[in-house]
Amino acid sequence: MKKLKFLALPLLGLFALNAASARIVEVAPGDDLRSALKQASAADTLLLKSGEYALSTQIVQTHDIVLLGEEGEKPVVHFTNFVLGTGARRLVLGNLHIIYDRKYLVYNAGESEVDIDEITLRGCIVNLNGENGASLVLNRSTAAKNRIGRITIDDCIVYNSHAPSHGVVNIGKESTVQLSSITLRNSTFADFVRGAVIVSAPMQDLKIDVENCAFYDINTSENSGAIFHAAGHVSMRIARSIFHLPGASPKFVDAGSGGRVEVVDSYRTDAQPRVRNPYGLKTLSGDARATFASATDDPLDGCTSYRIVDPALQEKGIGDPRWR
Repeated sequence: MKKLKFLALPLLGLFALNAASARIVEVAPGDDLRSALKQASAADTLLLKSGEYALSTQIVQTHDIVLLGEEGEKPVVHFTNFVLGTGARRLVLGNLHIIYDRKYLVYNAGESEVDIDEITLRGCIVNLNGENGASLVLNRSTAAKNRIGRITIDDCIVYNSHAPSHGVVNIGKESTVQLSSITLRNSTFADFVRGAVIVSAPMQDLKIDVENCAFYDINTSENSGAIFHAAGHVSMRIARSIFHLPGASPKFVDAGSGGRVEVVDSYRTDAQPRVRNPYGLKTLSGDARATFASATDDPLDGCTSYRIVDPALQEKGIGDPRWR
């Protein structure tokens, strides 16, 4: 498998906490990662050495978690899922190769309460690993206290090696959650049966920012929902991104009557003659084969590349920069 590019960032500096009592706790293969998570204080950062780890049961998060892989080869972590409990303010995952063993990485439903400032994934590979309808973040909680400040996916690859997934962020219509922002940046998303961001519950003030991303095989089920769907008062900006939307007559954006949408220098292949609600999304004169160097549903396949072959688009800096 060829080596994929990720931004060279000093992870510990990037995710540093301000607390004077903050510690860096190193975890090596063979150590009990669950125990380390349980014993860490809210101010600690867990630093995983390269190797393989498994968390075979659900993680109920009641305090901050900052879990980073050491620089270099990404540690491989087999996750079930995180349930966000009150008392948690941050869930930060960085420089990890995450493989799901459940349907969702971050999951809340029923009457479980949520009050969190930040969910961040940076420099991660996420394999949703076979569960049809999997999502990165799912919230269906109907609790009175249900708040997520910001969700950030930066410099990541999110895909499913076995079955199409529902979406990156999926908020059920029954959910009481209020979100402040969703940011997708410098990332690749492949093989989603529905859309990328699906927010069906009404929001009071949500900002969605998508910049320099590649979306391949989105809405493969010919779902009538939009690639980006959000209800309520929403501000949405999509910039310098590229899309391959194979489903019949897909809808690009549905921001409702109270939404504001801006689409800047973003393109789609001509897989379909028409896209509903394009909001300025431009159509290229070529299908996926003509647009990308070597595109497949599996970004980790050694032959896959979402590099855009058109030199003019390359100069504009369109798509996920790792493929340029």
